[in-house]
Amino acid sequence: MLAEDVRRHMASMGIRKLQDLIGRTDFLQVVPSKNNPKAQMLDYSAILLNALELRPGTSILGGSLAQDFLLKDRL
Repeated sequence: MLAEDVRRHMASMGIRKLQDLIGRTDFLQVVPSKNNPKAQMLDYSAILLNALELRPGTSILGGSLAQDFLLKDRL
C-alpha cells in the first residue's frame, strides 16, 4: 500500500506527521537526467529555497491559523 510506504519513508527520516514535511526543502534533491540534455539546463534553486529563510517568522504550515471566510454570508 502506498500509505504504508510513505509512513516507512517518513519514519526513516524521523518524521511523524505528513504536515511536518510541508516546506522541508532540505529533504529534496535534484536527480540529474542523463537522457534529456534540456533537463540539465533547468535551475531549481529558486523553488528549493527554504520558505522560512525568505520570510522568517511566517507560519508555513497549512491549517495552523483559524480563518473565517464567511462562506455562509457569501452563498
